[in-house]
Amino acid sequence: MVQTFGKEVVSVLKYEPDKLVCIKGITLEKAREISQSFNENWDIWQIVGYLEKFGIGPQSAETIYKKLGTNTIEQIEENPYLLIDLSPRANFGQIDQIALKIGMDASSDKRIRSGIKYSLKLATNNGHCAVLYENLMQFVKELLRCYRRNARK
Repeated sequence: MVQTFGKEVVSVLKYEPDKLVCIKGITLEKAREISQSFNENWDIWQIVGYLEKFGIGPQSAETIYKKLGTNTIEQIEENPYLLIDLSPRANFGQIDQIALKIGMDASSDKRIRSGIKYSLKLATNNGHCAVLYENLMQFVKELLRCYRRNARK
Protein backbone atom coordinates (compact mmCIF):
# COMPACT_ATOMS: atom_id res chain seq x y z
CA MET A 1 0.00 0.00 0.00
CA VAL A 2 2.79 2.41 0.88
CA GLN A 3 4.61 1.54 -2.37
CA THR A 4 1.44 2.23 -4.33
CA PHE A 5 0.11 5.32 -2.52
CA GLY A 6 3.17 6.73 -0.77
CA LYS A 7 2.38 9.61 1.58
CA GLU A 8 -1.28 9.43 0.59
CA VAL A 9 -1.77 5.94 2.07
CA VAL A 10 -3.46 7.23 5.23
CA SER A 11 -5.84 9.39 3.23
CA VAL A 12 -6.69 6.45 0.96
CA LEU A 13 -7.29 4.15 3.92
CA LYS A 14 -9.47 6.70 5.68
CA TYR A 15 -11.43 8.30 2.84
CA GLU A 16 -10.96 6.40 -0.41
CA PRO A 17 -10.73 2.67 0.35
CA ASP A 18 -12.08 1.71 -3.05
CA LYS A 19 -8.70 2.74 -4.52
CA LEU A 20 -7.11 -0.22 -2.70
CA VAL A 21 -8.50 -2.60 -5.34
CA CYS A 22 -5.63 -1.61 -7.66
CA ILE A 23 -3.35 -3.66 -5.39
CA LYS A 24 -3.14 -7.30 -6.44
CA GLY A 25 -5.19 -9.57 -4.17
CA ILE A 26 -7.41 -6.87 -2.64
CA THR A 27 -11.06 -7.07 -3.56
CA LEU A 28 -13.56 -4.25 -3.03
CA GLU A 29 -14.98 -6.07 -0.01
CA LYS A 30 -11.50 -6.60 1.44
CA ALA A 31 -10.57 -2.95 0.77
CA ARG A 32 -13.57 -1.76 2.76
CA GLU A 33 -12.78 -4.17 5.61
CA ILE A 34 -9.20 -2.87 5.73
CA SER A 35 -10.45 0.72 5.78
CA GLN A 36 -13.00 0.03 8.51
CA SER A 37 -10.39 -1.65 10.69
CA PHE A 38 -7.93 1.17 10.07
CA ASN A 39 -10.46 3.84 11.01
CA GLU A 40 -11.51 2.00 14.17
CA ASN A 41 -7.90 1.96 15.34
CA TRP A 42 -6.84 5.41 14.09
CA ASP A 43 -7.69 7.29 17.31
CA ILE A 44 -5.80 4.88 19.52
CA TRP A 45 -2.76 4.97 17.21
CA GLN A 46 -2.72 8.75 17.38
CA ILE A 47 -2.86 8.62 21.17
CA VAL A 48 -0.13 5.97 21.37
CA GLY A 49 2.14 8.19 19.29
CA TYR A 50 1.27 11.27 21.33
CA LEU A 51 1.85 9.57 24.69
CA GLU A 52 5.25 8.20 23.68
CA LYS A 53 6.78 11.59 24.46
CA PHE A 54 5.50 11.22 28.02
CA GLY A 55 7.14 7.81 28.32
CA ILE A 56 3.79 6.04 28.32
CA GLY A 57 3.54 2.82 26.34
CA PRO A 58 0.77 1.38 24.14
CA GLN A 59 -0.99 -0.64 26.85
CA SER A 60 -1.32 2.36 29.12
CA ALA A 61 -2.33 4.50 26.14
CA GLU A 62 -5.28 2.23 25.44
CA THR A 63 -6.37 2.40 29.09
CA ILE A 64 -6.09 6.20 29.05
CA TYR A 65 -8.09 6.38 25.83
CA LYS A 66 -10.84 4.22 27.31
CA LYS A 67 -11.05 6.53 30.34
CA LEU A 68 -10.87 9.87 28.51
CA GLY A 69 -12.52 9.07 25.17
CA THR A 70 -12.17 10.67 21.78
CA ASN A 71 -10.80 14.02 23.01
CA THR A 72 -8.00 12.39 25.00
CA ILE A 73 -5.21 14.48 23.49
CA GLU A 74 -7.04 17.76 24.10
CA GLN A 75 -7.66 16.84 27.74
CA ILE A 76 -3.99 15.94 28.25
CA GLU A 77 -2.83 19.16 26.61
CA GLU A 78 -5.09 21.09 28.97
CA ASN A 79 -3.77 19.19 32.00
CA PRO A 80 -0.84 16.79 31.37
CA TYR A 81 -0.84 15.89 35.05
CA LEU A 82 -3.94 13.77 34.43
CA LEU A 83 -1.49 11.12 33.28
CA ILE A 84 -0.19 10.68 36.83
CA ASP A 85 -3.61 9.38 37.90
CA LEU A 86 -4.32 7.41 34.75
CA SER A 87 -1.06 5.56 34.21
CA PRO A 88 0.51 3.54 37.02
CA ARG A 89 3.97 3.85 35.47
CA ALA A 90 3.80 7.56 34.74
CA ASN A 91 6.97 9.45 35.59
CA PHE A 92 6.17 12.80 37.19
CA GLY A 93 9.49 14.34 36.17
CA GLN A 94 8.97 13.54 32.51
CA ILE A 95 5.35 14.69 32.49
CA ASP A 96 6.26 17.83 34.43
CA GLN A 97 9.03 18.72 32.01
CA ILE A 98 6.69 18.42 29.02
CA ALA A 99 3.88 20.26 30.81
CA LEU A 100 6.17 23.19 31.55
CA LYS A 101 7.38 23.22 27.93
CA ILE A 102 3.83 23.45 26.59
CA GLY A 103 3.12 26.42 28.85
CA MET A 104 1.83 25.04 32.16
CA ASP A 105 2.53 27.57 34.91
CA ALA A 106 5.12 26.28 37.38
CA SER A 107 2.97 27.53 40.26
CA SER A 108 -0.34 26.12 39.00
CA ASP A 109 -2.57 24.29 41.43
CA LYS A 110 -2.77 21.34 39.01
CA ARG A 111 1.01 20.94 39.10
CA ILE A 112 1.35 21.31 42.87
CA ARG A 113 -1.55 18.96 43.67
CA SER A 114 -0.22 16.41 41.23
CA GLY A 115 3.25 16.64 42.77
CA ILE A 116 1.87 16.03 46.25
CA LYS A 117 -0.29 13.17 45.06
CA TYR A 118 2.61 11.61 43.17
CA SER A 119 4.83 11.89 46.25
CA LEU A 120 2.24 10.14 48.41
CA LYS A 121 1.85 7.47 45.74
CA LEU A 122 5.62 6.86 45.76
CA ALA A 123 5.62 6.58 49.54
CA THR A 124 2.88 3.94 49.47
CA ASN A 125 4.62 2.09 46.63
CA ASN A 126 7.67 1.90 48.89
CA GLY A 127 5.56 0.17 51.54
CA HIS A 128 4.90 3.14 53.79
CA CYS A 129 1.49 3.68 55.30
CA ALA A 130 2.48 7.03 56.85
CA VAL A 131 4.88 9.82 55.95
CA LEU A 132 6.20 12.54 58.20
CA TYR A 133 4.83 15.89 57.10
CA GLU A 134 8.30 17.47 57.03
CA ASN A 135 9.68 14.63 54.87
CA LEU A 136 6.74 14.84 52.49
CA MET A 137 7.08 18.61 52.15
CA GLN A 138 10.82 18.36 51.53
CA PHE A 139 10.31 15.68 48.87
CA VAL A 140 7.55 17.69 47.16
CA LYS A 141 9.65 20.87 47.20
CA GLU A 142 12.51 19.03 45.56
CA LEU A 143 10.20 17.30 43.09
CA LEU A 144 8.68 20.61 42.06
CA ARG A 145 12.02 22.38 42.32
CA CYS A 146 10.51 24.91 44.73
CA TYR A 147 13.63 24.90 46.85
CA ARG A 148 15.49 26.82 44.12
CA ARG A 149 12.96 29.64 44.14
CA ASN A 150 13.02 29.81 47.94
CA ALA A 151 16.82 29.78 48.01
CA ARG A 152 16.95 32.91 45.81
CA LYS A 153 14.72 34.95 48.11
